[in-house]
Amino acid sequence: MGKCHRCGKSFNGDEKFCHDKCRDEHILDIEKRIEEAVKNDSSHTRKISRGF
Repeated sequence: MGKCHRCGKSFNGDEKFCHDKCRDEHILDIEKRIEEAVKNDSSHTRKISRGF
């Protein structure tokens, strides 16, 4: 029995997420957090992250 890392719902399986929708939302959240973290970054990390 697994527990979804996104919504906390219990489900059968060995995956981290109960559904593709939860996985996709998790990825979008990470992308938003990364963008926020490098938004005002004038260093090399800003230049590297532009392509993503």
